[in-house]
Amino acid sequence: MRSRMKPGASPGALHIEAEAPPPVLHAVSYGPDGLEEHPRVSPRDVAGLRRPGRKLWVAVEGHGDETVLLTLAETFSLHRLALEDVVNGGQRPKAEVYGETLFVVVRAPGPELGTSEQVSLFQGPDWVVTFHEGSTACLEPVRERLRAGSGRLRIHGADYLTYAILDGVIDAYFPVLEAVHTRLEELEQEVLYAPEEETLGRLHIVRHELAEVRRALWPHRDALASLQREPESVIGAETQLFLRDAQDHAVRLVEMADGQRETAAELMNTYLTLSSNRLNEVMKVLTIIATIFIPLSFIAGVYGMNFDRMPELHWDHGYFMVLGLMGGVGALLLLYFWRRGWFR
Repeated sequence: MRSRMKPGASPGALHIEAEAPPPVLHAVSYGPDGLEEHPRVSPRDVAGLRRPGRKLWVAVEGHGDETVLLTLAETFSLHRLALEDVVNGGQRPKAEVYGETLFVVVRAPGPELGTSEQVSLFQGPDWVVTFHEGSTACLEPVRERLRAGSGRLRIHGADYLTYAILDGVIDAYFPVLEAVHTRLEELEQEVLYAPEEETLGRLHIVRHELAEVRRALWPHRDALASLQREPESVIGAETQLFLRDAQDHAVRLVEMADGQRETAAELMNTYLTLSSNRLNEVMKVLTIIATIFIPLSFIAGVYGMNFDRMPELHWDHGYFMVLGLMGGVGALLLLYFWRRGWFR
């Protein structure tokens, strides 16, 4: 869902579209000793889930209720300017700090290639709040890791949960680009062996979708780089090392998207070249046929003239002589074209 602020609106004003889905809250309270999940928790009950020694992750899907957003903003002291960016979808990936609160915007792959959905994240000393435009499938692996209790998630602080969420969003693009790679391989076989009129259009669509994926991925590099420069009070030194790995994934994804765009462009050029070659072959065949019939038409035209005194007109074998002459001329032309390599 993408909403637009009215021109001249005051900073921090929340403009929510009427068709925006109502928020659904899913809370996870965890620590080294265990985990508690609270599906569809009430916004007013979230404050009671904050306990010493435990971290809290509140995932909010949808933002169609201003009252819920303001309640969460009051509970976690969220800045209104950042909350405005949450409501106004289509934000560029970025990372900002408001006091002790970190605010990050990333874009997860959407349900269709070339689309993306905004994921907004707030991080405090012992809590993380995420807002999602649509499906949260890319965050489900993080929940599974929390439930399993393996790894560093339950042991480390909220900054490591932030890294895990960002890394999950970035890594969700790998299956997308792998599917595009398979699609390009199929289109390559189609271009080389069974091209159709729709092939060029399909290649153009893939190239356009890859451009949108690259446009969504590119700003993540800067956002992740800025997170590595944040003070250790916001992002710990150890977590910054992991963020460096997430940034490397983002760079690899951008390079993959660029490479696939080049492949799509090369396939388009190959399709146009093969089409031009096929057209040239057709034109060559037509030229050969026309060239052969030019002298035959000349002979037929000469003997088709309506003169009374033409020697061959009254000859008993004149008809067969003219046909033989025409066949001989045609055969000589075919032999000449074959010797020149026009039939190879």
